[in-house]
Amino acid sequence: MITSVALSACVGAFAIPAKPGLVTMRQADGTELKVRIVGDERSHHYLTEDGYLIVNKENIFYYASADDHGNIVRSDIQARPVGMRSAEARDYLAKVDLPAVMTALENRDVRRRAALAPRRNVGLFETGFPSKGEQKGLVVLVEYKDVKFNLSDPYDYFNRMLNEDGFSDYGGTGCAAEYFRESSVNQFRPQFDVYGPVTLSQNMSYYGGNDYNGNDSNPEQMVIEACRQLDPTVDFSEYDRDGDGYIDNVFVFYAGRGEASGGSPSSVWPHSWNVTSATNTPCIFDGVGLDRYACSNEWEGSRPDGVGTFIHEFSHVMGLPDLYATSYTGAFTPGAWSVLDYGPYNNDGRTPPLYSVYERYALGWISPQVIDRPANMTMEAISRNKACIIPTADENEFFLLENRQQEGWDKYIPGHGMLVWHVDFDEYVWAQNTVNNNASHQYVDLEEADGRPTEYTRAGDAFPGTGNVASFTDDTNPSMRAWNGTRLNLPITGITETGGVIRFAVAGGVELPDPVKALGATDITAVSFTANWEPSPVASSYKISVYTKQTTPGGREMTVYVDGYNMRDADGARATAVTGLSPETTYYYVVYAVGEGGRSEASNEIIVTTSEATFEYLSPKSLPAEKVTDKSFEARWEMMADATGYLIDIFEITLGEPFRDTVDFADGVRNLPAGWKTNSTLSYANTAYSGEAVPSLRFARDGYIESPVYSADVRSLTFWHRGVQATADNRIIVSACNEKGAWKDVASLPVVNAAGGSVTRIDSIPSGTRAVSITYDLQTKGSLALDDIIVEWGGDENVAGGYTLELTYATDRVDVKGLEPSSTYYYRVTGCAGGMRSLPSAKVKVTTLPSEETGVGDVACMRKSVRADGRKLILDTDDKELPITVFGISGHVIYAGKVNGPAVLDLPAAGLYIVRLGDENHKISVR
Repeated sequence: MITSVALSACVGAFAIPAKPGLVTMRQADGTELKVRIVGDERSHHYLTEDGYLIVNKENIFYYASADDHGNIVRSDIQARPVGMRSAEARDYLAKVDLPAVMTALENRDVRRRAALAPRRNVGLFETGFPSKGEQKGLVVLVEYKDVKFNLSDPYDYFNRMLNEDGFSDYGGTGCAAEYFRESSVNQFRPQFDVYGPVTLSQNMSYYGGNDYNGNDSNPEQMVIEACRQLDPTVDFSEYDRDGDGYIDNVFVFYAGRGEASGGSPSSVWPHSWNVTSATNTPCIFDGVGLDRYACSNEWEGSRPDGVGTFIHEFSHVMGLPDLYATSYTGAFTPGAWSVLDYGPYNNDGRTPPLYSVYERYALGWISPQVIDRPANMTMEAISRNKACIIPTADENEFFLLENRQQEGWDKYIPGHGMLVWHVDFDEYVWAQNTVNNNASHQYVDLEEADGRPTEYTRAGDAFPGTGNVASFTDDTNPSMRAWNGTRLNLPITGITETGGVIRFAVAGGVELPDPVKALGATDITAVSFTANWEPSPVASSYKISVYTKQTTPGGREMTVYVDGYNMRDADGARATAVTGLSPETTYYYVVYAVGEGGRSEASNEIIVTTSEATFEYLSPKSLPAEKVTDKSFEARWEMMADATGYLIDIFEITLGEPFRDTVDFADGVRNLPAGWKTNSTLSYANTAYSGEAVPSLRFARDGYIESPVYSADVRSLTFWHRGVQATADNRIIVSACNEKGAWKDVASLPVVNAAGGSVTRIDSIPSGTRAVSITYDLQTKGSLALDDIIVEWGGDENVAGGYTLELTYATDRVDVKGLEPSSTYYYRVTGCAGGMRSLPSAKVKVTTLPSEETGVGDVACMRKSVRADGRKLILDTDDKELPITVFGISGHVIYAGKVNGPAVLDLPAAGLYIVRLGDENHKISVR
């Protein structure tokens, strides 16, 4: 859920700017007129294509002018296309004082904004809303009595547009949740809960019809009506995450077009506002009040509106202001560089630009590197969340530097390179939402590198950009000086852009250490060597890279770094050990000196070849045991060429306390512990549908969550769940995956809807299980909340007992005797050659068979019936929770679990099997 900033009054001044360019409007009499829309929801007006003011009355446009008192006065002459104007219209327009009209419009907008109460907590430091973590947003779809959704399934479209990663309908390039996660580098992870469509009681004109000044009539009523209709099915208290007693925000998508992009004057202009500013009647739902809302239109041209408008409007919910000129001032603003200006329209509204360093800094998502002294700077793209800040003497004024590249969400920005933002936070200006209205003092000012504030030279706004501008100083234009003229004396020079990376020097930069001289390797073995170099007098540390060289099929030489040795911090001041290598392999290394000014160029390259692997660096290959009985087995291995004998260690292993892997979704359902994955992006954020703490994972349809593959067997699985109106035929399926990657269902559980939920623990995990999954099998209807998943696996291995067989001759097997039935043993082999010993082999696990004396014999003699039918094992028993283990003839476990009454198991192949059913053993031959 997303929480908006606490507001004290109307926030209607925060809206999307009008779509740039000319739009075609259809008038009530059927005629069409090309117009230019200027402004936003609370301060906008219409101009003809040649710049004359027109005013709408009952869906007919009339020419207008300004009187001597600065008031806008509508004429009785209907607006027509330029070539179709009457003589009367041409005479009227010839007398219009256009500068006076623009002044009157600006004064009108100032009066309107002055009437708005200040908006609190908006700025760069104290934002007052949860801009981090897993949050929820309430989204409602509404259609009017006379205007319905164009989409056949608007819920599906908007739910996916907001939540589905990789959303691509109508040329989309991602969903809203993806946008916010990428802009915040996963610090802010919203989930948008979509409800509706809801049909309103009135025609569209009741809510969006304009008054004389062009303001919508009753837009807040569509929100109030929609919430009233949803009250029986939505728990609105879930959406008061900050606990202030108000729904944090309701976002409405309404059917049809919006006025900002060419909809009729009777349509609603996308905006954000407060219900309490429009009505004195409290609207309470589930104990929380309705106040803050935002809205946007469904349709744009010939298709659904893209994600851009939603992201712009939701940015206001998060406390960010508009960066375009919200009244007609002629100020040159960031335009398509910013989602808070005209960026929402990039790629026809489908690919808005990423949040800039300004938005990220305001929301606490980035800590820019401070530039306050000479330095050599390298800056990656903003998508990596890297940027710089140059402070001034005023803590509220500073310069922000970022690297923008035309990739991902930024694919459709006007250019690429380094952008410089001059920010001057003023609480009053932010409260009025006039941040960039003053052309002579913009408060979030994008410094145009080429000094040319025109739409045709947008690509030159960046450094070096199309103007190849390589410096930004106190004396350049644009200038680094503060607004009061103070010089900062931190000139940025030598700006370059190579491979998408920006580099520059601050105040002349600093001297880099000279490259060191690398020396030949010493202490060379089959698996290691020591790298050496001559020390540098100015280096504080060193880095080393070790690599091999390979030739591709196309003949190109490729560098392959040794794992962990790409720019690795060296241990010493003149030498470092390099380990983990392969015998008889040629390696290369270079060394870098690191000083105050940065890292030196690479040293000369040193070549070193590891030595041949001698006996002590080799190990025998162990093989699976054969001839397994209840008291013995035959240990096997591959003989070593130079071995004259072997040591065979026989031992048992007991496991200590299991390792625990816990998933409680504390960091959200998208930020799972390493190796975990799920196909659900939904969550519940209220305590009634969470385990120990919110949130929980939510399955609204078939879904799963899967553990990583563990390096030892899974011993148990525990989880909490609760159904949400889940029908009795829905199931929770628990599955296990063995070492070979084969999955098998091990439990099918009913869904519990009761308050408090249910905790399930499964201890009968089949032997050899290395991963588990939990699947929600939705048959009819209902959702599932899943939380507090705990997997217990492995544990510290403790060698118990054991002994060593010493063989003084060359062989590849030995009998191991005197063992206990139905017990698990391990063996490993070490080769001997004279006074040398090899490395030990991998250990081999062996489970002895059940004792022949416990009654293994004909099936007919047993109290429980076990028989084979082809490769199916037929179990006839009335016992419940009866343990069963199936062993292969070599002693390895084929299956371990429990049965409840008669059951059928699949056997992997023909052969002899031992079946332990409860306290009875059965020998089964499968042909």
